[in-house]
Amino acid sequence: MNVREWLNNNSAVVTIVAVLVLCFALAFIIWNNSGSGRPGPIDVYFVDLNTNEVFVGKSDQIPPIAAPSDSGDDTNGVRAHIYACGDCPSDLAGRSADELIDGDVFIAYLERYTDEAREIITGDVTPENESDYYSATEMGQLVRAVDGSNWVSINDQGGYELMSRTGNRCGEDSMPTPCRP
Repeated sequence: MNVREWLNNNSAVVTIVAVLVLCFALAFIIWNNSGSGRPGPIDVYFVDLNTNEVFVGKSDQIPPIAAPSDSGDDTNGVRAHIYACGDCPSDLAGRSADELIDGDVFIAYLERYTDEAREIITGDVTPENESDYYSATEMGQLVRAVDGSNWVSINDQGGYELMSRTGNRCGEDSMPTPCRP
């Protein structure tokens, strides 16, 4: 008896096996895709504006956040966008931001949000306030140079110019590498 004859003579068994294989495949697909589809928060660099030192926080924290030197309700931790011309050092935490102004490793800009935008972003997003959420993420984001004092909107000409300077810090033939902890 060849395989074809056996399959024809045992069609009920073949059907049951095919359905079971299909169910296991479907369960496997659902199980693998049961996550949110997005990776969790990663470690990123922040700067403590009180001490001017770099520290590590999570990417889902909306700056300003509590810095190591803060007390009470202070929030003097701002996101630091650090780049390197070449390889990034393994750990920059505890280093002074002043040390990173010039050189192969540098802070391109600091980032924070306005208090109003931060309140909207950290709140619940509903269909009624969804447009407020997107407006806050775009219009409430502020940037400044590490050695500057004025925060400007990321969407203003000053914000655009600050961020565009990052690309040419390593020379014409080399793009800077973003550094992560």
